[in-house]
Amino acid sequence: GSEYYSGKVIYENADAKTVGTISIKAPTSSAFTTDLTTILNTAALGTAMGGTPSHDSSEDNFSVTVKCHDPNNELYMVTFNRDSVVVSSYEADAILTAVETWADTIPALA
Repeated sequence: GSEYYSGKVIYENADAKTVGTISIKAPTSSAFTTDLTTILNTAALGTAMGGTPSHDSSEDNFSVTVKCHDPNNELYMVTFNRDSVVVSSYEADAILTAVETWADTIPALA
């Protein structure tokens, strides 16, 4: 499968006006956290932007795609995003039903 994590750091001046942004896209959750911490703690970036940095978590997103193998030998993909689960590349409707049934047992997905 594949995964990525993304977010944004905004820079605001003394008048709370946004004067700059930095978008982050990282291949793992830990890399995203490291990138975010590095950006927030790099004073030279704040000076260059002319403002104070903050993490705008409302812009955070992630995507994780898992390649699945059904007992009927069919391969399909399940992609998890911040606000959706997408099943793709399947032929048998039973696969979609099985994934939906499984998702209903997970409180965060139900």
